[in-house]
Amino acid sequence: MVITSYYNITSRLKEAWLTFEQQDGVSPFMYYGYLKNVFNHRRLLSIFRGIVPVIKCVEDTNGAILAIAPLVYNIFSKKYRMLGDIRGCGKADFLYKCDLSWQECVTCCNLILNGLGEKFYLHRVPEESVLAACLKERNLSVEQKDSCDIKIADDYNMWFSNLSSSVRQNIRTAYNRMKRDQCDFNVIIMGNEKAFDSKLTPISRKIYRKCLDMYVNRQLTKYHNKGVRIKRIMRGLRYKYIKFDSTSLYSDSNAILVALQINGTLAAYMGAFSSYDGKSVVVPRLAIDERFKFYSPGYLMLCEVIKFLTENTDVESLDLSRGLEKYKMDLGAVPYKCFNFSRK
Repeated sequence: MVITSYYNITSRLKEAWLTFEQQDGVSPFMYYGYLKNVFNHRRLLSIFRGIVPVIKCVEDTNGAILAIAPLVYNIFSKKYRMLGDIRGCGKADFLYKCDLSWQECVTCCNLILNGLGEKFYLHRVPEESVLAACLKERNLSVEQKDSCDIKIADDYNMWFSNLSSSVRQNIRTAYNRMKRDQCDFNVIIMGNEKAFDSKLTPISRKIYRKCLDMYVNRQLTKYHNKGVRIKRIMRGLRYKYIKFDSTSLYSDSNAILVALQINGTLAAYMGAFSSYDGKSVVVPRLAIDERFKFYSPGYLMLCEVIKFLTENTDVESLDLSRGLEKYKMDLGAVPYKCFNFSRK
């Protein structure tokens, strides 16, 4: 077996990637469509930051690809990182040929790791992965990073009844407030052709643009409220037109859009991806319009999403990705572990 480095995604690499990602348990964060946009985003930034995306593959003597490691290389620090080690991506991992055994995957993984040199940072690695198992055998610095997901019950009322009494009351209060104030609210759920086997209307560009505008305004207000105006404008343009997930959440075949409207105005937005096996949904983006905070639009949107998933899909997990924020725990999310491994 040999290691081959790809600085462009060839048709042969793409074909192997699209096959490998079909396996159960592969996160949508590892899908070709998603990481292709990260790859292009990183390559654009390489001009300014010296960070070069590179895909390392293990190939057999016949040239068949057995494993794929999406990475980036910093030409200044001479360190490798995961391609998916970027804000918005919940997990980063290697992919393997479908018919390989666990031990064969371990062999491929170690071949790649042995070629990464003296220093590397491999972050966002799922606990149950082959990569995590191999890295734990090495003398590395390890930092645990918690993520969480909501386990979808067979029945919405069953899920709701398992929430704490105070959370249930807060959710009822939010619905009652809208009813009392005669607010007209509706939830729009859209998805592209591979989201739940095309059971949804394709994502509307017009609605997505409204959601993106709200998300960008929320980011700029919450995290970049100070500073030079021109920098805020440039950052807003980058979020809208350059950032990789702004592309993926509209154009990827498994992309999902959820919008909650109150009196015809967008109040909350969720951008997500479904897995190909229809068992999980991962959520890299959530945002609300602060003007509607009194009605708890984020909680109500997630409740309506869970109700839709229980009634219309076979989804078992709504993955809220990195962090254990209060609203996630309130809605019954269960923590799971990812790890940051480094050799400095």
